Amino acid sequence: MPPPFLAHKLVSMLNQTYQSAVFSLSAFLAIALWLFLPALAYAAAQDTTQTEQPEVPPFDVYKMDFSFEGLDDLSVFVLSPKELNAATGHKILVYFVGGGQEAEFAQSSLGSEVAREALRRGYIFVSPAAPCYDCTFVAKGDQYFPKLFEILRETFPMAEDRFHLMGFSNGGRSSFHLATRHPEWVASITAYPGYLRGNQFELLENLNETCVVMYVGKQDRGFAERHRDLVRRLKKLKRPVHEKIYIGEGHNIDPLWTQEGAKQLMDGIDQGWGCPE
Repeated sequence: MPPPFLAHKLVSMLNQTYQSAVFSLSAFLAIALWLFLPALAYAAAQDTTQTEQPEVPPFDVYKMDFSFEGLDDLSVFVLSPKELNAATGHKILVYFVGGGQEAEFAQSSLGSEVAREALRRGYIFVSPAAPCYDCTFVAKGDQYFPKLFEILRETFPMAEDRFHLMGFSNGGRSSFHLATRHPEWVASITAYPGYLRGNQFELLENLNETCVVMYVGKQDRGFAERHRDLVRRLKKLKRPVHEKIYIGEGHNIDPLWTQEGAKQLMDGIDQGWGCPE
């Protein structure tokens, strides 16, 4: 049987004048279906004797819109535990989607396996959408960060001082772009795949307190060689990195999109893979 995903009353989050929380019932139902349907499909495809999927705890989903002076508004999609613990706080995973990082893909990431796994572990899962196709966080992230980090820290109870960044393709590149420029805000990078854009390798020296995890498919011609080069440069700088090249996989690295793959991605954060001593 699939886990009992329930619809919960949505939280309207009030903050400073620069921030407003926006949510519609149709958007919530869409996210709830994204969270529910994969589990239903999984259960239908499995033999009844196999282990059931782990239950997902009660959750809230919502969209938040932030205004930045002189810039387009920025939308952020959030999946969080229903009851936030102000005393202990929560780790925050900032997840960057690939491609043009459009809002529909950022929203759909809330239904991904890695989002559900992060929720099970008590994380707040946050996926920002690029304001326009030509202003992805790879190219224009510095216009919105680290200000967005500051806003998120003021909005949510945090268990740590820094954020965990994760992303696929352009999302992995976004993670490297922001972490190398604002390492004081970033505890870890997980890129599957991803690399540092623009050959500004001197910025890698800034990752002396940031964990780095990298995955790439061997058949991914656009990313595999850049992955290898970046790993070599990190090791030359004596920066630890946990990396794996998947034989027979291309750009998507299919094993990482499964439930077990999501556990691996989150284990990398929780177990401190690729972290400085």
